[in-house]
Amino acid sequence: MGLDKVSGNLNQNDGGVQPSNCILISNMFDPKQVDLDKEPTFFIEIKNQVQSVTKDWGKIDHVYVEQVSKGNVWVRFGGGHEQATQSATKTIAELDKRQFDGRELAVSFVGESEFITQLMK
Repeated sequence: MGLDKVSGNLNQNDGGVQPSNCILISNMFDPKQVDLDKEPTFFIEIKNQVQSVTKDWGKIDHVYVEQVSKGNVWVRFGGGHEQATQSATKTIAELDKRQFDGRELAVSFVGESEFITQLMK
């Protein structure tokens, strides 16, 4: 499992959400296949992999792995708003529809308020 050499399709406005500094990567993992007894650091490894790859496209402010989900990983880029939005746009272009561990990733913008709400759960 790894995220090297990227290619993808730009998906800037999926679901009608305006470009922002926050993205949602879906289908990163299948929660039914996660066995924390065998892989206790599974979610930490997912977070580290996402940070490692997305840092190439901009400053990462926060990465959150939603453990009870459809493989969701939430990313907020830092820096100035314009720079962070460009980083998010580049990440979507590179990762959307890319294969990861036998699954096709779906990457889209999310509003910052939705990102914050997710962190508060």
